[in-house]
Amino acid sequence: MKGLSAPKNGARNRAGWEAPAIDSALQAAIRSTQRDARSMNICDGHPLAALGKHTCALLTSALAVCLCAPAYSAGPPQFTGKVVLEVLDDVELDHKLRLLEDFSFRDGSGRVWLAPRGGVIDGTSLPRALRLLPGLPPETEFRKASVIHDYHSRARLETWREVHRMLYSASLHEGLGPTEAKLLYAAVYAGGWRWEPRTSTCYRSCHAASTMLAWQPDVTQSELQPVLDWLHDTDPTLDEIEQRVDAVTPRPGPHLFVQVRQQK
Repeated sequence: MKGLSAPKNGARNRAGWEAPAIDSALQAAIRSTQRDARSMNICDGHPLAALGKHTCALLTSALAVCLCAPAYSAGPPQFTGKVVLEVLDDVELDHKLRLLEDFSFRDGSGRVWLAPRGGVIDGTSLPRALRLLPGLPPETEFRKASVIHDYHSRARLETWREVHRMLYSASLHEGLGPTEAKLLYAAVYAGGWRWEPRTSTCYRSCHAASTMLAWQPDVTQSELQPVLDWLHDTDPTLDEIEQRVDAVTPRPGPHLFVQVRQQK
């Protein structure tokens, strides 16, 4: 695939590597930042050493976590880095890929979306249930954008709406036409991953024991197709697309387990 490479005989997974994707990425960033800290003697011979090495390690770990979230950088939209992937063959990570190099996208506002080395993706930016809808661009035409979107849909460090809108911006920059990018956005908004932050009332009300509340809306091709037909004939804004999709999505989540589809 153009712009995408994976070693034929890539290094095997390290023994015991079973952490979820978000944990693996954060752990990799933390280890990298702590190594940099040690190389600069931040935790040894630096004024921070007076705090104690344990406290210093916590500070460098917190810094690493902050670095995983989008930053800001002046300049026009652009991708930075190269997409290099390793196919993971652990049973728990079947059909998933690990990033072997940092890869990022800077959007029009200067916000930098990093997919860090060690992050895991699964190629589901475009929901599988909606991929056969006519008019949607093939994933090979927005491969770079999908890598960034896929990582952030799993890391869930930003709101799901911001992540989906980033995909729209990145796919335009990668070469999709405005109509194609909006068709893609409509499909991802309709059936892509959504999640709640820990501060959400959903946690306080009925999900206090959950570590992560994430779901995909239950929408069918027949329900979404009229929206795509309308989109072809108009030039709607993203807000207008969201309103149309919301109107045809009777089961948006997150409580999908009580949203039983009515038999016709």
